[in-house]
Amino acid sequence: MSAASLLRSIGRARGIAAMTVGTIALGTGALVTTLGVADASMWRRPPFRDASKLVLLFNTLEEPGEALQRQRWSYPRIQLLRRDVRSLEHVANFTPTSVSLTGTELTEPLQGEVVSPEYFTVLGVTPLLGRTFAADEDRTEGEHPIAVLGYDLWQRRFAGAEGVIGRTIGVNRQVLTIIGVMPRGFRGISDAAQVWIPTTMAPRLTYPEYLTTDQNFISVLGRLPDEGSLDALRAELATLGPAIARALPSEDDEPGATLSASA
Repeated sequence: MSAASLLRSIGRARGIAAMTVGTIALGTGALVTTLGVADASMWRRPPFRDASKLVLLFNTLEEPGEALQRQRWSYPRIQLLRRDVRSLEHVANFTPTSVSLTGTELTEPLQGEVVSPEYFTVLGVTPLLGRTFAADEDRTEGEHPIAVLGYDLWQRRFAGAEGVIGRTIGVNRQVLTIIGVMPRGFRGISDAAQVWIPTTMAPRLTYPEYLTTDQNFISVLGRLPDEGSLDALRAELATLGPAIARALPSEDDEPGATLSASA
């Protein structure tokens, strides 16, 4: 999913009436897009808490005479961003992905999201049953084969059984233990997901080099603190973005381009 496609999918998400601020190039800084609501009367059941505090962050490439290019992040760059950024309360990574439910005679295609533990905290959503991913489940590749289900999948596959926690489900031929079920209507930032998988399981389920490649393909979502501002975040990323790009060059970086991060 391209950055533009991602923004379109978020714009279609139930309860988000419009994007505000848009994307702003900072040259050697960062590009920030906020998820805001244009008309509060359009909110029936807000899917995300304080949506105006949510921001999407991008890497940007700027070449003389060329349009600004927005890119996502490599996992190593995300780790540096998460460690060093001070203007965000939480930083989460996510990747919309197509998977197959396996383990029965018939496989079933399904939309999911690979996410970090902070993802649900950033969106301000709690599970209907069980729990979401813990920080210590986001450290070692393949060590925690677990999943969180969407409400519709829980109803369809498990008849809404409250005893689903601790049972297993097959995803791309990997057996995952179910640890939680999300509330009805929650489909993630992609507005399509029915299963959530921890980042550290991605190499087993999607892309083997997910955690190590320098390719920029992972989306980053942040939450501003209550007293935080978009201006403060942009000012910080103006310095932090290029520093991350210098520390961890990417094969997606164009020779001669000005590299930055943005929100």
